Amino acid sequence: MNIKGLSQNSTDPTRPNEYLYNGKMMQDEMGLGWLDYGARFYDPVLGRWHSVDPLAEKYYSQSTNTYVGNNPITRIDPDGRYWDDNEKDRKEANKQKEALQKRDLKLAAQQTKLNRDRAALKGNKEISNERKEKGIEKIDKKLNDLSTQRTEVANSQNELISLENDQSTAYHFSSESNLNGFGYISHDINDKKDIRITIHFDGSFSNRSHELKHAYQVAVGELIPSSTGGKKFETFGITALQIERNAYWRQYSVGGDMPPSDSPGGDSYFSITEKWINDININGSYPYRP
Repeated sequence: MNIKGLSQNSTDPTRPNEYLYNGKMMQDEMGLGWLDYGARFYDPVLGRWHSVDPLAEKYYSQSTNTYVGNNPITRIDPDGRYWDDNEKDRKEANKQKEALQKRDLKLAAQQTKLNRDRAALKGNKEISNERKEKGIEKIDKKLNDLSTQRTEVANSQNELISLENDQSTAYHFSSESNLNGFGYISHDINDKKDIRITIHFDGSFSNRSHELKHAYQVAVGELIPSSTGGKKFETFGITALQIERNAYWRQYSVGGDMPPSDSPGGDSYFSITEKWINDININGSYPYRP
């Protein structure tokens, strides 16, 4: 249903305004004009949700189609499920999304330049075929690394959405300046009786990305919170070094600095191996060795 003033188009027909009320994306399929909140759709014309809150059982006193408990002054609903009284966590997640978008644009620009260089080299008739082949091989290696990084960035964006849509686990950011590049995750139970995963990071984009990867590993069952609580997690179907390798792949792909290791590597995606992780050496300390 479209009503003038409520279903709003951009003044520039070449760039339609898809993000309207609450900054949510308008879904125009079949002319419905609904806003996508992630967990459910909102009709801004009727002021109604068109499906039940997936967390309705947690709030028996409220209607299943209520928005933020009828208190939109102090509460927000970032994804159509949780009431979010913690503005800080929501802003931190949005900062991560924006940083990932910028990183992807930067990697795409590097790919474009390398493809131009490759085409120019291939068409250069003033150098030998041997030199040309070596140059193209070198460029192709860089292009492959960039492509893999972009895949990691895309995966990071999708994983962040999965964490936001997790109905049984709460996620919380804790920026701490004394971590020196080595964050961690911890777990406890929040006041809603849900498991809460706290993402402790040093304030940087790269370290936040690293620890968000660990949070996602909890969500998919590769890391299981220990019954003793705190920082302890058990691995399932994957080794501890593989857990860290995957997180360092993410850290490298978002442009983060890599820690020193006694083994060569860390300067390209596939050079980040389990051996490289095992040999990370911080002033004589090996944090990933048993």
